[in-house]
Amino acid sequence: QIQDEFYRILILRLVIVVLVALVAYMLPFFGGFLALIGVLTENALFVFSPIAFHCFAFGRRQGCLGIVVGTLHVITLMLATAVLFLCTIASLDNMLEKRGQYTLRGSW
Repeated sequence: QIQDEFYRILILRLVIVVLVALVAYMLPFFGGFLALIGVLTENALFVFSPIAFHCFAFGRRQGCLGIVVGTLHVITLMLATAVLFLCTIASLDNMLEKRGQYTLRGSW
C-alpha cells in the first residue's frame, strides 16, 4: 500500500518534470513566462496571505489600534495590487515584444 503510493507519487513527479522541460524547450521566452508566473504568485504568497493570516489569528481590533492596523492593511494591499498590475503588464509586454523574434521549437 505505502510502496504503491510512493511509486505513484514518483511517477507523477517525473511526468511533471518532463512536461515542464518540454515547455521550457519549446518556448524560447520561457524566462518571461516564469516571470509572469512569479509575479502572479508572489503577491499572494508574500503579501495577501500574511495579512489574511493576521486577520484570522488576531481578529478585528477595537479602538484606535484597530483603525491603525486596518489602515495599514489597506495601504499594503493597495501597494501590492499596484505592483501586481505593473509587473504583470511589464512581463506581458516583454513577452509580446520578443514574440516576433522567435519561433516555437519542435514545430514542423
